[in-house]
Amino acid sequence: MGTYFGYHSKDQLVKELTEESSVHDYSLRGNCLWLLRKSKWNGKMFIELCLIKTYGGDWGYKPLSEGVHPYYYNCPERLLAKSEDDSETAINWRAKCRSVRSEQGEKQRLAEQIKAAPFGTQFGYRSKIVTLVDPGFYRVSRGRVACRFPNGDIFAVRVSDLCAV
Repeated sequence: MGTYFGYHSKDQLVKELTEESSVHDYSLRGNCLWLLRKSKWNGKMFIELCLIKTYGGDWGYKPLSEGVHPYYYNCPERLLAKSEDDSETAINWRAKCRSVRSEQGEKQRLAEQIKAAPFGTQFGYRSKIVTLVDPGFYRVSRGRVACRFPNGDIFAVRVSDLCAV
């Protein structure tokens, strides 16, 4: 399917799509508009993703149902739980959404644990054990921590690359 343009603003597009009678719930996350719709054919609820785009001052959207496994996984759990699409593709897509959310939650918890850890705590990094050190005069950017490697070198390492030992 193509992209449907003809809206003057993102707000107008979202308002028109969410006020359709078949829409029972929705969530806007960035340029992903998630709609919970009731099918005209079988009366079952299903999820539709409308990818919002702009081109030349015009706003438009590309609709993708969960049955085609859109490669976007930030659909809210409240919509996933209400979907009744029992096709294998839709079931697998909803499982992938939950899996991605779970992985992100684990990464966030570990990142918080690392940031709160005292200096001297050890973590795994690419099959090595590294020690968290006080960055002191070392330049450490956002999302990174200073770590001493087994050979004594100190590097800024992305928090997301560390794991518990």
